Amino acid sequence: MSGSSGKTTWDELHGQERALAMLRHALSADRVAHAYLFAGPTGVGKARAALVLAQALNCLEPGGPCGLCAACDRIARDLHPDVLRVEPTGAARQITKESIDVVRQRLTLPPHEGRARVIIIDEAERLNPTSANQILKTLEEPPPRTVFVLVSAAPEQLLPTIRSRCQRVRFAPLPASVVARVLRERHAVAAARSEELAALAGGSLGRALASLDEEAMAARRAVARRLRAAARGTGAAEVLDAAAELKQEHEKETLADALDLLTLYWRDGALLASGAEVTRLVHAVDDDEGLAVDAARGGARCVAAARATAEAASALRAFAAVDLTLEQLVFQLRAA
Repeated sequence: MSGSSGKTTWDELHGQERALAMLRHALSADRVAHAYLFAGPTGVGKARAALVLAQALNCLEPGGPCGLCAACDRIARDLHPDVLRVEPTGAARQITKESIDVVRQRLTLPPHEGRARVIIIDEAERLNPTSANQILKTLEEPPPRTVFVLVSAAPEQLLPTIRSRCQRVRFAPLPASVVARVLRERHAVAAARSEELAALAGGSLGRALASLDEEAMAARRAVARRLRAAARGTGAAEVLDAAAELKQEHEKETLADALDLLTLYWRDGALLASGAEVTRLVHAVDDDEGLAVDAARGGARCVAAARATAEAASALRAFAAVDLTLEQLVFQLRAA
């Protein structure tokens, strides 16, 4: 369980008009499902939308959420007894049986003070087999006045039986213009910097905000350069050494973020190879990036490299072994 803070309303959710319209219609028609699956890329507002839905169900003002009443405020600060947030824990980043036991115990009682109890399971794809089966049993016989919201960037990793018992709400990548505007207006990022971060974010506001950390961004760029260097090498030992060193030196999420950056690099290579203007590129065409050299290999090769890199990033965010994933990626990049 974790906390959050600040006022939250529908108006503060950006670029997800279709998903929000679906939820608002369900609320106005009094046809809220007992379980939702909020599915979409990381950092596009899924978890925040789950909180807004919880506020809407429990707001003390008509037509809420108002974001200001006691119920809305307590939900935003993770203090409301009828809104439970479950997240992965531990080094393995899993949602454990113990976390679900807390939820199931709470479900034996009626809502404490709200009109509805809301259970938000963030990164639901990280339910382990035991906790997934526990959730499945609960969804099969949902208690009254309870709404489950499973939030996932990898819904295909959930049990099909869990997915089938949830109404899916799709969240799309955010337009770069929306990401840049939010960075400028809500986080005081300079215009030029906001455009750069928005381009690098790949539609994820969360990723753009994380990129404000210059040290973290430098680490991602270093990882991407290390992988490109290994891909240009000639010996298998170089590949194995690079994978082992990166696994030892960086957290799994840092490596996945670095692969997102590298995916954009290959995308730029494909654009450059097709004759696109430099102003459309995210990365600079300079000797450090080596983009012009890689683009000269051809657009098709860059597209293949981008696809392999994106797949490796997804694998790292699941349960794939770091060293094996990186080794396979580098060999794929060599073959591209």
